[in-house]
Amino acid sequence: MHGDTKRGLGVAAALVAGALLAAPAEPATGLEGTYRATLNAPELLHAGETSAAAFDDAGVWTLVLTGGAWTMRQSSGAVGNSFDRGTFARRGARLLLTLVSADGAPHHEYLGAVRVLKNGAVLRFAPVLPQTSDTLRVLAAESWRRVR
Repeated sequence: MHGDTKRGLGVAAALVAGALLAAPAEPATGLEGTYRATLNAPELLHAGETSAAAFDDAGVWTLVLTGGAWTMRQSSGAVGNSFDRGTFARRGARLLLTLVSADGAPHHEYLGAVRVLKNGAVLRFAPVLPQTSDTLRVLAAESWRRVR
C-alpha cells in the first residue's frame, strides 16, 4: 500500500474513533453474559481473515461481556488457544473495543467498533469500517449464542 493511502486510512480511522468516542457511553444492558461460537476456517475467510489467520483462529470461542470489560477465550484451536481481554464502551448499537492483553502480553490498542444485533440469546457483530483487527473478524464470523 502506498504511504499516502496508508496514512489517509490511519487519519480516517482516527477521525471515526474520535467521533464515536465523543458520544456519551451507554450501559451494556441486555448484552452482558457469556456467549459461545464455533468458528471454522471458511467462515473466518469470509469475514476477511487471511488463510493463515483463519487456520489459527478456528475453534470454539467463548466471549464474556461484563461491566465494560470483555474476554475472548479460544479452545480446540489447531495451533494453540488464544486468550484476549479488554474494555468496551457502548454507543447505541455499537461497541467500541480496546485490547488490554493478548495471551498474557499487555496491550493498549483501540481495535475498532462493531455494530451489535441482538435476537433473544444470540448476538451478531458487524465491524464498522475501517477495521484491521483479527479480533473484530473473529467476532463477525458467526453468531454468538448465550450460554450463561
